[in-house]
Amino acid sequence: MKAHGILMIFAWIVCASTGILVARYFKRTWSNRKICNKAIWFAIHRTLMACVAVLTVVSFILILIYKQGQWASKLHQGEYAHSIIGIIVISFAFVQPFIALFRCNPQDHYRFLFNYLHAFLGFTAFILSIAAIFLAMFFPHFNFQLNKEWAILVSWICWLPIIFIIFELIEIYFRKYSTSNSFQANDRNGNQQVKDETLENENTIRKDRIKGVFLLLHIIIAVGLALAMIILIGEAK
Repeated sequence: MKAHGILMIFAWIVCASTGILVARYFKRTWSNRKICNKAIWFAIHRTLMACVAVLTVVSFILILIYKQGQWASKLHQGEYAHSIIGIIVISFAFVQPFIALFRCNPQDHYRFLFNYLHAFLGFTAFILSIAAIFLAMFFPHFNFQLNKEWAILVSWICWLPIIFIIFELIEIYFRKYSTSNSFQANDRNGNQQVKDETLENENTIRKDRIKGVFLLLHIIIAVGLALAMIILIGEAK
């Protein structure tokens, strides 16, 4: 039971959240940087989400062994709800790598279908994982009280929208800043917008650094909260 909880917490609080942020906000930032002939953002995202899938499946096997293959009873509503949400999360996490494996070429006309499906399954599984962790707080196995454990979970739930909002604001600010620092020039074909390349490069570098700082901050907070929760699970009787 404890091993199941520990693996799930590390997978979804640390790996999944970081993988989602990298894919959503660093696709353009690290588009020209490569590792093993792959864009570095893609390599990081793929590695983290592969870890999520593996850890999720392993934790599922562990809980099956612990429960001896028996499904949670409806008499225990919290455990039953956790099991239903958990199986959805596990299913989505398991199928995601296979969907990615058979994705079409980026220039393909139907590529948008993969993009929407991949994003939908990923975000849905991530949100449901938070609900599953929340329900697990009521398990009598852990005997959690309304103090440290709840403070950690509430901190995590509050931090998630904050970090996403921060990244969105960074993107919006530099997008508007970039537009406001462009000027109009005339050529034979009429008016066209021209940007100061030096200023544009400086803004891009500054934006990348700011985003990198907040990504590092997120990783520190995610790892810290996950470790705190893991320690409390380990100490639970």
